[in-house]
Amino acid sequence: MSETCRKCGSCCRYSIIEITHLDVVREPRLLEVAKLMDGDGQFTFESDWEKEYFLPTPCAFLVDNKCSIYPTRPNVCVAFDPDGDEHKKCLNYQILNGARTSIKKNMMGLGKSNMKLTQAFPTILIVLDVMAAIVYMCYGDWRKACYWLFAAGLTFVVTY
Repeated sequence: MSETCRKCGSCCRYSIIEITHLDVVREPRLLEVAKLMDGDGQFTFESDWEKEYFLPTPCAFLVDNKCSIYPTRPNVCVAFDPDGDEHKKCLNYQILNGARTSIKKNMMGLGKSNMKLTQAFPTILIVLDVMAAIVYMCYGDWRKACYWLFAAGLTFVVTY
């Protein structure tokens, strides 16, 4: 068993699983649930070998957190490496890794900021708005300066 994989089935629930015609030839039941990627009828194909599909999430073949077509699963599933970079997309991995990071930060005395992560972007936006207002004040354009100051104020009120 992989060190990072907890066999939770998150990869089958939340990932977009792309399927080629070779996958369909190997496992015909895929066509029962797969959606053809044809751009809503805008694309035409000269042969079935050019067609690409995807499985809607969660994967219909995930039963009790196990793949019911494991021996004939799509190539993208075969190639999935739970110990590679792909596992970082796994919700379970993100939760576990986030918890480990938080524990490490607390043990080291880091991460004692009063600012929440959800406030970081609005704070940057407020600073940029105020800076834009200052630039317009320097050029004597009071209308635009007031606009940017009010934008900063509104962002502040909504965020904090």
